[in-house]
Amino acid sequence: MNFGGSNPVLAIDDKGTAYSAWVSSYQNQVSAPNPGYFLTRTSDQGKTLEVLPITGFAENNVNSFGGIEMVWSPEGGGDGTLHVLYEGSRAPDVASESDVFHRMSTDRGQTWSEPKPVNDDDPEQLFFSGIPKISLAPNGRLDAAWFDTRSTRAPPPTTSTTPRPRTTARRGRRTCGSASSPSTARSGSSPRGSILNAPPGIASTDSFALVGWDDTRNFDTVTEGQDIYVAAVQYDEIDPATSNVLKYVLAAVVGVAIVGLLFVLLALLARRRETGRSAGARHAAPAG
Repeated sequence: MNFGGSNPVLAIDDKGTAYSAWVSSYQNQVSAPNPGYFLTRTSDQGKTLEVLPITGFAENNVNSFGGIEMVWSPEGGGDGTLHVLYEGSRAPDVASESDVFHRMSTDRGQTWSEPKPVNDDDPEQLFFSGIPKISLAPNGRLDAAWFDTRSTRAPPPTTSTTPRPRTTARRGRRTCGSASSPSTARSGSSPRGSILNAPPGIASTDSFALVGWDDTRNFDTVTEGQDIYVAAVQYDEIDPATSNVLKYVLAAVVGVAIVGLLFVLLALLARRRETGRSAGARHAAPAG
């Protein structure tokens, strides 16, 4: 009765099976087990539930702050693929060292692939990487964003120094690239004393992804505040010929140019008429 869970995330497949991934939690225990990540699934709208381990009670999860994210993709087989990102550690004996790991399942969560770190920093440097978010593009590409302190050397959530959100793209299991946001390494403090309040937001298209995050770069420990910043990560060149936005912009520009040209022509015609009338009046004066 002292065992529970927290930080649940949800996904649903094309057959209507619902999945919830979560991290274990404990109450009133002097020596609690190591944290573990688990999956609960239901195929009958919650009438029956099955609980399956993703990681088990692993030592590598001791530095986790409970960050977990999940998405289902139709690729990978008849049951598609569940992709899970979660916080773990490559150095669990070092306090607050954290990494973001990826695991996937092609049998509805029954078995999982070996964990693979998503963050590409030097493991010897013992940075904090955590609070991940994942997004699926229409073309099947997976995008991930997380908070990363490699540029600030800051410890995790108790810090008043802003980590940098980073992103990585993954399609299949072997391709991976990363890009960081513009520098956010300015001291500051949010109203709640920590800028790591929630995962970064991420939304994916085939050509680019948009990432949003809370950021304290414009504040300090006296003013205390934070803003929301957004950055774009572009993967493919956007063809101007197929960009509807660009088409509308060009149409508007051309339309304004045509209207402006018409006004100029009308002004010239009006001026020519006035000039003609003035000349006629001057020629008629002596005869009168």
